[in-house]
Amino acid sequence: MFRYRAAGLTIQSEIDFLQIDTDPAPSAGPADVVFRQGALPADGPVLRLDTFGCAAIDARQVVVWLSEAAAPHAVGQAVAAAGLNGIAYRRGLLPLHAASVAIETECVALCGETGRGKSTLAAALALAGHPLISDDLLVVHDAAAGPVAWPAASRPRLTREAIDLLEAPVRCLTTPLRRDGKAVVAVGADAAPVPRRLTAIYLLAWGTALELRRLSPLEACQVLHACLRRPDWMAASGATSVIRRRWLDLVADTPVILATRPRGPASLSALADHLSSSWRREGAGDGASRFL
Repeated sequence: MFRYRAAGLTIQSEIDFLQIDTDPAPSAGPADVVFRQGALPADGPVLRLDTFGCAAIDARQVVVWLSEAAAPHAVGQAVAAAGLNGIAYRRGLLPLHAASVAIETECVALCGETGRGKSTLAAALALAGHPLISDDLLVVHDAAAGPVAWPAASRPRLTREAIDLLEAPVRCLTTPLRRDGKAVVAVGADAAPVPRRLTAIYLLAWGTALELRRLSPLEACQVLHACLRRPDWMAASGATSVIRRRWLDLVADTPVILATRPRGPASLSALADHLSSSWRREGAGDGASRFL
């Protein structure tokens, strides 16, 4: 058995997640989540790939199916993220489809559809001194001081083109997967495994120019599905009303900023430079202005 700590949860697993660090100080008590091998359910929130799959069957258990052809490094990344994604829905937590980076004791989420540059932007920000918190899944918890997130269950995955764009030392931990050409990488400093207040959410989108615009409360309420990871699992988990309520509570106080940019590497580098410099600004006025 392996023991991990990710996304604010203790994990016990029959599966070696490889690129995820084991819990340095595991508790003796029962884990919050258990990953075990078994047959996948016929329906519900299930990840099904050619050689492996997984499903959260309740708020504590993830069942994992593996074929003999399953590549260990592919399994470790996909199963950890998908399993915790399903667990978050089962527990009524917000599973954002987001990369995330730290700003000192806080963090910001970079949401958006696949291909919008979340992982590459987060890697560029990590190289600028903002440690990576998550790559593809950010589980948001409630706390007395507001919404918080812990480092998640996966390291960034980048294509060769994205690695070349960064123009900085990036250590590849795996070979690229055949299905998407992405390799697991180590970039920048690792974030300390502590909770951080989520202080802004950026929704990445294509546009004709680089522009940051804070959404109105009504607009922010309407982009829930664009910010969730696997939103189709929400209804299948029976969590729709709980998740919607949590989202409304979150965006009532947390800025949601639409970040549009033209396609191409130059605009992504410009966005990373702008964000990093704005976060470091002194005397930024009201809380939201430092994120624009």
